[in-house]
Amino acid sequence: MGSAPARAAARARRRCCGCVRMLVPVLATLIHLCAAFNLDPETRAVFSGPRGSYFGYSVEFFSNSSSISVLIGAPKANTSQPNITEGGAVFLCPWRQSNCSIINFDEQGRLSKKNWINIEFKSHQWFGATVRSHGNNTLACAPRYYWRTERDLPFADVTGTCFLSVDGLKTFVEFLKSCSRMQAWHVLERSS
Repeated sequence: MGSAPARAAARARRRCCGCVRMLVPVLATLIHLCAAFNLDPETRAVFSGPRGSYFGYSVEFFSNSSSISVLIGAPKANTSQPNITEGGAVFLCPWRQSNCSIINFDEQGRLSKKNWINIEFKSHQWFGATVRSHGNNTLACAPRYYWRTERDLPFADVTGTCFLSVDGLKTFVEFLKSCSRMQAWHVLERSS
């Protein structure tokens, strides 16, 4: 027999070996699951977007009657929206091609009241951080979108916003979870 510390060390080694024996099959299963996402191992599809835009932050498959594409979110991308910095974008990338194009979910700049109070803020809103698609329906969201319902104060409500297309990316509608823009206008009109 050995000393008490030696016996304790031997028990710890046996426990450790048991843990390793159980961990090996789990890791082998997980590695197999990670490799299962590759859809076409012979010919890969590589898409690229603007540098620094976080292109690829969200990815979703999109199919219509004639083709399969990938929707790719780039939450820090700059778009053609006036006076918006890094508002974010969603790109449509046809599966067998390498060219991607921006989907124009929202072409408006920020909404202002009487040209001096900014009501909504789309810069750095991270549009495209969430992208989901099912059939002809596509949803893209900006979790950091915020707006004010009061005077020009340093406070704002971060509500996030989403755009939805139900006709295969032809038309888009915006919706907010807390209240509509018309309700915001009424609050602003009463506070003036």
